[in-house]
Amino acid sequence: RIDKLGAEFERLRVPRVLIDHHLNPAPGFDVAISMPQASSTCELVYRTVMQLGLLRYLDRTVAENLFVGLMTDTGNFSYSCDDPEVWEIASELLRKGIDRDELYKKAMNTFSESSLRLQGYAVAQKMQINPERGVALISLSQQELKQFNYRKGDTEGLVNKPLAIPGVRRSIFLREDADKVKVSMRSVGDFAVDGLCHDYFGGGGHKNAAGGEMKAPLQQVEEKVGEIIASLPTLV
Repeated sequence: RIDKLGAEFERLRVPRVLIDHHLNPAPGFDVAISMPQASSTCELVYRTVMQLGLLRYLDRTVAENLFVGLMTDTGNFSYSCDDPEVWEIASELLRKGIDRDELYKKAMNTFSESSLRLQGYAVAQKMQINPERGVALISLSQQELKQFNYRKGDTEGLVNKPLAIPGVRRSIFLREDADKVKVSMRSVGDFAVDGLCHDYFGGGGHKNAAGGEMKAPLQQVEEKVGEIIASLPTLV
């Protein structure tokens, strides 16, 4: 999860503290603050700061970063935020004078031209719908990504778009990387996806937002996803 910092992190010989809201946190930490039911890791950071009695140091810059974490991990407060305390934390951050509209624009509503064209292509040309099981699938190959000058982050939010279609309860996005296929899943209501990502793609996450990966050709992963979709119960 810390990407390129991983190698440097492993070299450090200092006390390690984990603050995370994802399922099955890795071992090897001196202190582990794990709360999978939390809306986001930033919620846990806020709670930790509060319980340490350090809220007086929480200035506008810190509040902006924590608010963006709350916003992005809840799809702009559209899921994983049923706990009223999440909204209380958000209101406290707003009291620090942050510009919510500007943060939303930068974090969730700003795209490059190539990103917009790629996402438009993905929805128009690659989206498949299985209405009987309420599932949408979008799959993009490396060649297709190169065609639109793909940069990291260009497909952010793409997996959520099919959920706007009435009747679609689960959305699956496959992105082919150099040596693996990244799998992202989103869902609504009681249609969970965390178990699917855990059981089939070595990943996990939350009930309505999860991911994983598979080291196999894209076509093979597409076939596996097709089998998974076929095994899901039909909508009543």
